[in-house]
Amino acid sequence: WGANNRGQLGNSGAGSSHDTPQAVTSTDDWIKIATGEEFSCGIKSDNTLWCWGRDELGKLGNGPVTGVQNTPQEVVEAD
Repeated sequence: WGANNRGQLGNSGAGSSHDTPQAVTSTDDWIKIATGEEFSCGIKSDNTLWCWGRDELGKLGNGPVTGVQNTPQEVVEAD
């Protein structure tokens, strides 16, 4: 729940704030979720790390992408 102006709720509905909990996605098995300023990250049951929301200065961990990621993006180890 909360602000979603930067896609930080991860439900592909950037711009719509919610005052009740929202599912990040309906098909994923999340075991942990943490939030930051205008972004969120989560760990799935397979221990992969995913982040979404405002991607500024590389804070989503997926390279130099900028802008808003409305849905979870997997964070992978760089080569």
